Amino acid sequence: MKKIYRLMTVAVVATMLVGCASLSGLFRNSLMDVELGMTKDQVIQLLGQPSFRTLNDEYEELGFTQNYSMNDYIITIINVQFVDGKVVALDSYPMPKKPEIKAVSAD
Repeated sequence: MKKIYRLMTVAVVATMLVGCASLSGLFRNSLMDVELGMTKDQVIQLLGQPSFRTLNDEYEELGFTQNYSMNDYIITIINVQFVDGKVVALDSYPMPKKPEIKAVSAD
């Protein structure tokens, strides 16, 4: 019985790890599918709902975030600019990590 429990636990953990890797890979592939001239609806269909929005008299910008963890927790930021409802620019980058806070000794 213990062997079956261990085997099931290993199978569940392996499935979860593969699922996380697949989702982050899917997101990166979707990001690579965004093209100049696409509509806002097409971009949202690829990347999901935006996390933030900027609007001014020159352009509209939608910001998307993706979180994933393999060896390290990474947040990717994707900014897509639209003029007249069409993609004119895209920028993506990893969000800077917060610095680790180290305890200071009272010496």
